[in-house]
Amino acid sequence: MLNGYIIDRISPKRVSMLFVVGGLGTAISISIAIYAASPVTSAIGLIVANLFWGIQGPAIPSIVQYASPDKSVGSTYGIVNGVGNLVSALMPTVMGAMIAGNGAESFSAGFSLLIGTQVLTVICAIVALKGNVFAPKKTQAVDQQ
Repeated sequence: MLNGYIIDRISPKRVSMLFVVGGLGTAISISIAIYAASPVTSAIGLIVANLFWGIQGPAIPSIVQYASPDKSVGSTYGIVNGVGNLVSALMPTVMGAMIAGNGAESFSAGFSLLIGTQVLTVICAIVALKGNVFAPKKTQAVDQQ
């Protein structure tokens, strides 16, 4: 709810900044969880990573709304949501394969994949910020006559 409140009050051009903050926070928190000596510190790192990912979640529909043509927002979000669900379904399998390939004792390989996705998210968000990709669309005035 807090992030929805924030999204409603910032410029549409700046919504991508939430992906920068959330992605960096998630990647750093997961890194802390991987390399922490204490299980408690690792658990806290995972919890904080989830909070940072929560910053990004509500921004996804806003980005779709700003970036897609007015008449295809629903279709565009359907595609984005479908791809997101597919990747989310496959991610545990890929992470498990990475863990198994690097020895069952080490979860760092699987979590490194998550860090990589967050770094990619940050890069895409920075490109979007620099290019004003998500600037609000201009609407044409409707003739009222």
